[in-house]
Amino acid sequence: MHITCSLLIPHAQYLKNDPDYLSCKNKECKKEQNGKCSVTTCSGSIEFHVINIRSDIEFVLFSGGFLNPCLVGRSTPVGFTNPKKPLYGHLSSIDSTATSMRLTWVSGDKEPQQIRYGDGKTITSAVTTFSQNDMCSE
Repeated sequence: MHITCSLLIPHAQYLKNDPDYLSCKNKECKKEQNGKCSVTTCSGSIEFHVINIRSDIEFVLFSGGFLNPCLVGRSTPVGFTNPKKPLYGHLSSIDSTATSMRLTWVSGDKEPQQIRYGDGKTITSAVTTFSQNDMCSE
């Protein structure tokens, strides 16, 4: 649980970051009575930079600040276009002759992938996977 909380904190923003929201510049009448608007809503927008964590992301709206949070609304899950996309490529020399290189990356796919290099040459990757158990000892 602690890991989840630490991931959410950097992605929090105050709605006051959008001046149009607080000033209610984007008004919309939701209900009219006798030709007059009886229920008005305001809208605004804020942007988030998110990274591909290979899982759907939900956005939630809280009131009460960080000390007394109260859930006001929640978005439908938003998925990434290609959650298995290869990420974080790293090119390195495999010896001191500098005649061969190794390309490594993180992929959400356990299947071998094709790499194109040079003048249209291709090679199939070798897949190596690891889990949390491989990284932790008793």
